[in-house]
Amino acid sequence: MTEVKKLKEVTNWLSRGQIDQMYSSEYWNNITDEKNKPWWILDGNYKKLWAYLENSGTLQEFNEGINEINSIKSKNINIADLAAGTGWTSAILSKIDSVSEVHSLEMSEHRISELFAETIKMFDGNPDKIHRYLGSFYETQFKNNYFDIIVLNQAFHHADEPFALLQECKRILKKEGSVFIIGEPYIGFKAYLRKIIATIVKERKLKYKFYDLFETCPEMGDHYYRDSDYRFIFQSAGFECSFKLLKTGNGFYILKNL
Repeated sequence: MTEVKKLKEVTNWLSRGQIDQMYSSEYWNNITDEKNKPWWILDGNYKKLWAYLENSGTLQEFNEGINEINSIKSKNINIADLAAGTGWTSAILSKIDSVSEVHSLEMSEHRISELFAETIKMFDGNPDKIHRYLGSFYETQFKNNYFDIIVLNQAFHHADEPFALLQECKRILKKEGSVFIIGEPYIGFKAYLRKIIATIVKERKLKYKFYDLFETCPEMGDHYYRDSDYRFIFQSAGFECSFKLLKTGNGFYILKNL
């Protein structure tokens, strides 16, 4: 019988008290609420997570990132999966032959410690390549210029300090390395117009300023940006930016470290 390989132990970069002080940590560390989400597969029921990833288009979006990685000719690629959640992205990344290491960082304690291991089994990931960290993506303890690729899947818009996050990415990324920012809400003209009309109907008032219409959700930490805002932030942080509009309607930004 083939022995099932175990994941390496989680490296703790944060204390419980430090986690509690982090932006939106209460939401992401609430186990009671988490048990009602499709990510909760500790009961062995994988169907709800498969259904969510496929029906929401989230898995399809991430596969766009995988296609980009597969197009890279280099071998022994080191990847940082920041805000890795329960680990399904890390599991898929670990199965790519050209990838040698996947360093998965998450600030939700139960996700990185409990749900992660079960998710890796669900996706048949390669535990030998995966390293887990409980920490903040603003202040990692990774070495300078270590990673070829940084992945932020469904994550960048949760950062309340986007410039600080990009500065940290720049520090740990190799020269000519890339940051894949996948699944960002893309608000084009039609979405903007629909929001104006919906606000008039619901609130009986006219709002037309972008940040009056698309307000930050403090509980989950969701922030909304125009495409021009994204590009300004990325370029101001010293990255070259290219963009793909995904079939789901969300955006995929590829940042090149200059």
